[in-house]
Amino acid sequence: LYVDGVQVASGTGNTNSLTQPSQIYIGNWMNGRFFQGSMSAVHMYNTALSALQIQNNYDALKGRFGISGPNIIQNGLLVNLDPAQTTSYPGTGTVWTNIGSGGTTYNPTRPDGQSFPTFSAANSGIFTFNGTNQGTAVPRNNNLQDDFTLSTWFKTTSNAGSTGEWKSGRGLLDASWNSTVNDFGLTMGQGKLMFGTGSPNVTITSPLTLSLIHI
Repeated sequence: LYVDGVQVASGTGNTNSLTQPSQIYIGNWMNGRFFQGSMSAVHMYNTALSALQIQNNYDALKGRFGISGPNIIQNGLLVNLDPAQTTSYPGTGTVWTNIGSGGTTYNPTRPDGQSFPTFSAANSGIFTFNGTNQGTAVPRNNNLQDDFTLSTWFKTTSNAGSTGEWKSGRGLLDASWNSTVNDFGLTMGQGKLMFGTGSPNVTITSPLTLSLIHI
């Protein structure tokens, strides 16, 4: 688990392919436990990035928040949802286009009647999630189940959600299922970041309370 380019936690969990469920929810956990706060670029790689590459990606986008850096890693970038780029989001409407190598297959949808998050031009372009009913999801497919990387910039002042197990948190990038399966998820609880895998459930947690970070 990396925060602002630095490893803050690690753990060993399920070594099987993480094949469940069929979607990765953005800003919520299985159509519930909604994240409250803002997100910038969402990146999903079908490969595990190295520590150096993770640091590079942090450096690449921190310029939007006042510090310049290089370009993000392109190799393995399956999902690139970036509201700061008009090719991904034009500034209006409910169509958010994936500009990663996975193409339109990974365009977000709104599962179970969720509302589309609210766009703001702040920091070159962000989406704000209200913590109640706003969220999206992309298909997981077989490309995001073995070695992969999930990444986003986010800001929150909410302490909602519980710690202990990732399924008790508010969903950031989450592919959880409410049963014993090979699932995974990245959530927030009590201001702390959690990543977990299922069957059996193993969760790693950031040691500090977080607000504006890159993961």
